[in-house]
Amino acid sequence: IDRAIEEYHKTLTASALGTAKSASAFLKLLPLVRNASPEELHKVLKTPRNQKIKMQLLDVFGAASTLPAHQTAMKILRQDETGDETERYLWALSLSPTPHVDVAKDILRRSEETMQSDKVSETYALAAGAMARHYGSAEVIEKARVSLELGLETCTGEECKLKFLRALRNLRSAAAIPTLLVHALSDSKVISVAAWRALKALPREAVTDEVKSAAIRVFYQIGGPRRDSSARTIALDIILESEPSKETLHDFVRYLNSNDSAYEVRKYLSQRLTQIAERDARFAEYLRSIYASGNVTVNNYHVKAQRGLSTAFDRSFLRSPDSNGSLVTVQEVNSGLLKRGIVDVVLESNKERQAMFSLGLFAGGLGSFVSSQDEAQADDEVATAGMEIDFLDVGIRPFVFFSGQGELMGHVWSGTADQRTPAFQALASLYSHNEYVPLGSGFVAEIDIQGAVSFELAGEIQLSLWSRNARSLVEMDAGVMVHGGTRVHTSFVQSKTEFTMAMEPKLQLSTNVDFSGPVALCMRLSQPATTVRHQVYKIERIPGSRHKLRKTRRSKIHSSGRSYRLNQKNNEMCAKFSNLS
Repeated sequence: IDRAIEEYHKTLTASALGTAKSASAFLKLLPLVRNASPEELHKVLKTPRNQKIKMQLLDVFGAASTLPAHQTAMKILRQDETGDETERYLWALSLSPTPHVDVAKDILRRSEETMQSDKVSETYALAAGAMARHYGSAEVIEKARVSLELGLETCTGEECKLKFLRALRNLRSAAAIPTLLVHALSDSKVISVAAWRALKALPREAVTDEVKSAAIRVFYQIGGPRRDSSARTIALDIILESEPSKETLHDFVRYLNSNDSAYEVRKYLSQRLTQIAERDARFAEYLRSIYASGNVTVNNYHVKAQRGLSTAFDRSFLRSPDSNGSLVTVQEVNSGLLKRGIVDVVLESNKERQAMFSLGLFAGGLGSFVSSQDEAQADDEVATAGMEIDFLDVGIRPFVFFSGQGELMGHVWSGTADQRTPAFQALASLYSHNEYVPLGSGFVAEIDIQGAVSFELAGEIQLSLWSRNARSLVEMDAGVMVHGGTRVHTSFVQSKTEFTMAMEPKLQLSTNVDFSGPVALCMRLSQPATTVRHQVYKIERIPGSRHKLRKTRRSKIHSSGRSYRLNQKNNEMCAKFSNLS
């Protein structure tokens, strides 16, 4: 293991994150860490030369998720004063597809302890939920659910409740639905939104009629206090993604003709109906029949051309014979500014869809910094902005840029956010699969496939109160490496076929806001050119002879760089910025 670390030291540095070489080095080290002794593992983390790559080594230790690796890491992390290294290791554990049951139980036990660092405490809870789900045992999942719900019950403050609601979202247990529904109907905006997000993360088959009924009441604001627009739109998403009936869709279309003053919610619904209809034939047929029914109140310009900037769309970024890649974007706008935005990177194969990465941006209370809008609700909440990340279907603790106008103005005057700053970095295992297949000839074939991703998310933001404008840039860099092979076990011939697949996708989300007059918001979602490299090797040897056969086949799939069209209004605003420049 020491020789391997020395060989891959350069590709394990932080500057190499987001590249396929970094992911390849991870795959080389992972089996070595799994098989190393506690003494070897301790030496690896204590060696002075390895301190520059310590974070990446903790990624490998967490992905291995063996008892010796965990015990070694926890001993070293006792000296972690800031909590950054502990968080990095816990992220790696929560992303491991094959966690050790004793490690999962230890993390759950530690999540129940009182800690000085709030961020580490929350990350322990989130990791406990994710690890229990990945382990898959009904007993382990139930034990985690009881522990997290007990923690939620004993909480008194909002931040504490949010921590356990996010942990339950990572757990995704249908048994937690009653608890989540209670908090989804809470009078607190942030608690309600967090609970609805946890309900939305449940598998579609786990969404009960009780959840759907509550979601409909919240969306239409039937009874109770007026709901925050984010709670309404998330509740709407749950209904739309749970195979709604034709009658339910008809009610939604009729709502588009209502006089609800929250016009951005109507715009959001209109965009989501179009988005889902593009990929669901049954859904599209229902909508066509509703519009073709001859009812003039639904099939008219007033319904189909909604006012607002909220948008939702799917865009393909990779096409191949076996799989496709899509960007799924949903943007909820309020008072001319982004309130909740999500960009999902989704891989599709046959009918399976897997969200590899989800970037969520949220903001609120910024209405006082822009010209007034005739929204239904006054923007009286605390100024806040931040980022939420889901990586390989695991929720990460939110990164809050600022909370309160005091912190916001501190960033404005000091310029602390105007330099490119990494927000999230990780080396993680995409999947690990190994099986033995008996062949009809009597031989046994071994199939082994390992995948890894090297990831970096970075961003910057500039805000000028003098010129009354703002600019932000979020960059996602990923390096993906998949290595697999099939070999036949015989005594007289060695035959195997191996393949590697490597790609380095990148994504950039830039935003320009001008509030010197009427608010102008220009969002640009772009993807630089990407190349998928695929190599296949066939190797054959006969022991005791000179016979050796090696064949190689290489292929490339190019995906051109592109910018994704959001909507016509956004195009017009971007043209305005282009004219100004």
